[in-house]
Amino acid sequence: MASYQSKINKSKKIKSEDEELYFIIYKIIATFKNNKYSGVDLYDLYDNRIFHFINKIPFIIIRKIITKLVKNVILFLPEKIFNHKRNINPKAMGLILKSYCNLYNISNDQEYLENAKAIASWLIANKSKSVSNYSWGYPFNWYSKIFIPKDTPSSVVTSIVGDGFFSLYKITDKKIYMDVCVSICEFFMNDLNMDIIDNDNVCFSYTPIDNFHVNNANLFCAEFLIRIGKENSNRHYVNIGRKAVQYSISEQDEQGYILYWGNKNKNYMKYSFS
Repeated sequence: MASYQSKINKSKKIKSEDEELYFIIYKIIATFKNNKYSGVDLYDLYDNRIFHFINKIPFIIIRKIITKLVKNVILFLPEKIFNHKRNINPKAMGLILKSYCNLYNISNDQEYLENAKAIASWLIANKSKSVSNYSWGYPFNWYSKIFIPKDTPSSVVTSIVGDGFFSLYKITDKKIYMDVCVSICEFFMNDLNMDIIDNDNVCFSYTPIDNFHVNNANLFCAEFLIRIGKENSNRHYVNIGRKAVQYSISEQDEQGYILYWGNKNKNYMKYSFS
């Protein structure tokens, strides 16, 4: 990785007032690379005997109170106590891919583009193995109304990764990156559980193993389908995306907000570990 000052000197787009911000970005990237893009998530801590025991408590309110108390204590304990293996999170990799693309667009620094391509290669090589289309999930178990094993492909994770691939495609115009985007759309359409509510409303599930109505997940799918549909003149993607948007709009409260859980599943909020 080239030195910070040499990057500043080479870049004609970096303004003097932005140098401090550029230095912060440089240090963040150095940290990413020194850790080989791996880290520990708070949800990794849930996958131990303590939380396995808590999850068996039959009373939901008690379970949530104990979970919050234990979680707050854990935040102040050394990481080595839990001896968790560091993992690479595909969601983080999707966000980093998008960030490298943004940095390249700002600076024209070829190193950022090469970094983006390397991240894209990792994501292609580490797609979910449970479905044929391109998709990714979290590297930890997820405790919700149902148990969702680690690496289960997720609509949220996959759409965020897709955003990075689309940005890289717009820079390079390489078909391989658009092919990934199209495959992601097929994952939404064919591998997730799409609840066809009526002729004008559909809702995408969070993963292939649930039938949840979760508005942020549904809208992630909708936006990506519409974006790729417009890019490729695929009316079917656009139409389904609009129906998903229409569903979430129909969930809007009189005060203007849209809840995380759809009305069908709003009682599931009590099962959340967070």
